[in-house]
Amino acid sequence: DALSDEEKETFIIVDGKKYVKAIYEQNHQLTIKQMREYLGLNKAQFSRKYDIPARTLDAWESGERTPAPYVLKLLERAVKEDKR
Repeated sequence: DALSDEEKETFIIVDGKKYVKAIYEQNHQLTIKQMREYLGLNKAQFSRKYDIPARTLDAWESGERTPAPYVLKLLERAVKEDKR
C-alpha cells in the first residue's frame, strides 16, 4: 500500500499497516528495522548513512544483540528528522 505524496504528510505505513503519523510517532518507539524501512533504505544504505557497522545492524535486526536504549532514541530522532 503506497501512499500518495499528499497522504505522506498525514499517514505512515509500518509493517504493512497504515497509521496517523503524528499519533504513531508520539506513542511508539520504532525498531531498527522499522526505522530503516521508514526511510525506504536497504541494510547497506542505512548502515552507511548512520555509520553503523553492517554486522552490528544485522545483529540488531535479528535480535542477536540489542542497542542501548539511548542509542535507539537518538537514532529514531535522527531518522525522523531525516524523513522531513
